[in-house]
Amino acid sequence: MAGTDPSLSTGLSGLDGMLTGLVPGDNIVWKVSSIEDYLPFVEPYCREAFRRGRKLTYFRFAKHAALVSALPGIEVCELRPEEGFEAFVSEIHHAVDRTGRGGYCLFDVLSDLAVDWYSDQMLGNFFVLTCPHILEVGALAYFGLLHGHHSREATGPILDTAQVVLDVHRHQGTLYVQASKVEGRHSATMYWLHERDGDEMRPVSDSATVSSEVLSSWRIPGRAWRVRQRLRASWIAPSGKPKNCPLRPGLGERAPRPPASSCAGFFEPASRATIGSSISSSGTSSSTTCLPSGGG
Repeated sequence: MAGTDPSLSTGLSGLDGMLTGLVPGDNIVWKVSSIEDYLPFVEPYCREAFRRGRKLTYFRFAKHAALVSALPGIEVCELRPEEGFEAFVSEIHHAVDRTGRGGYCLFDVLSDLAVDWYSDQMLGNFFVLTCPHILEVGALAYFGLLHGHHSREATGPILDTAQVVLDVHRHQGTLYVQASKVEGRHSATMYWLHERDGDEMRPVSDSATVSSEVLSSWRIPGRAWRVRQRLRASWIAPSGKPKNCPLRPGLGERAPRPPASSCAGFFEPASRATIGSSISSSGTSSSTTCLPSGGG
C-alpha cells in the first residue's frame, strides 16, 4: 500500500493525526446515527479541498438535505438510483475519473440506496465496484452510512473494502469517534475512543468516562450486547490495541428529499448546517452539475 501523503488532509488536524495521515485512494466510511453527526466532518473536509485548490465532486442521490451549497468549483453529480444500477455506477466512475488524483469526493449517506434498490446486497455490490475505482484513481472519498440500518449483506462488503471506517457517536452534545478499520497504518491509540474538541481528537483514556458515561448512554439492540461488552473491555484495557467492534445505536431519521428540478433547488438552505454557510470562496467559475445518461 502507498504511504501517506502530507498534501492530503481531512481538514481536521486531530483526525489526520489519529489516522497518522491519509493515503491517496482512501475511502473513508463514516458510520453515523443521523446526518447531523456526518455534517461536522463533511464541512472541514470541503473547506480543505477549497483551501488546497483541489477539485471537489459531490455525489447527490439521497433523500436527506443537501450536504453542501452551490459554490464555485464544485461538480455536483445529480444521480437517480431508481433509473438503474449499471447507469448509476457508470456515471460515478466517470465523475471520479474527472476528479482525478488528489481530488476530493463527497457522497450522500449511502443508506437510501438500499431503499431505492430494495436490497442491502445491491448496496454492498455498489461499494465493492466503486471503492476500488476511487483507490485506483487516487482520489479521497467520504461516505456516510447509518448505524443499525443494514444487514451483513451491506455492511460486510463495505467494511471489508473500505480503507478507513470510523464510528461516530454523540453523548451530551459531544462527538466521539472510534476507528474500526484503518488500513496500512497503526499507532498506539489509533483504535481508542476519541473525543472531538474543535480541530483536535483527544484519546479517551479515563475508563470511568468510557464505561459509565459514554458507553452506557448508547442504546444498542439486544443481540449486540456482547459486541458492546467486548468493545468496552478493549477500551478499558490498560494497554494493547483494542478490538475492532463497531457499535449499533438506535436508528436515525430521514428528511424528505428537496425537489430535483434544478441544481439551485438542491442547495437552497434546507439544512441548518450546510457548507455554504461556513465556506467563503472566490472566482467566477460556476458549479457544475452532471446528470446520468438519459437523465432529464
